[in-house]
Amino acid sequence: MSRSKYLAGLSLLAGAAVVVSAATFAYAQNADVIKQRRESMRTIAAASGANFKMMKGDAPFDLATVQAGLKTIQEQAPKFKAMFPDDCRGTTSAGR
Repeated sequence: MSRSKYLAGLSLLAGAAVVVSAATFAYAQNADVIKQRRESMRTIAAASGANFKMMKGDAPFDLATVQAGLKTIQEQAPKFKAMFPDDCRGTTSAGR
């Protein structure tokens, strides 16, 4: 896979992570679920920081770093379905 295709795929995943992160501010009656969502988003954000720097050209490309970041996203993404129970959909959070 070429570097440009790899970075394009990474950009797509990063965009999806940003969209999902907006949902972390949803209000739910279950504070533990909100906490879990925020923890997962923070984990993804921390793992993505180096990859974003590479995409912007601020850091040299390092395949191992990219793969580690993508692995973290891959591990966290399946958890999101359980983090949005029916009782919290359609509500918004007034605070963090």
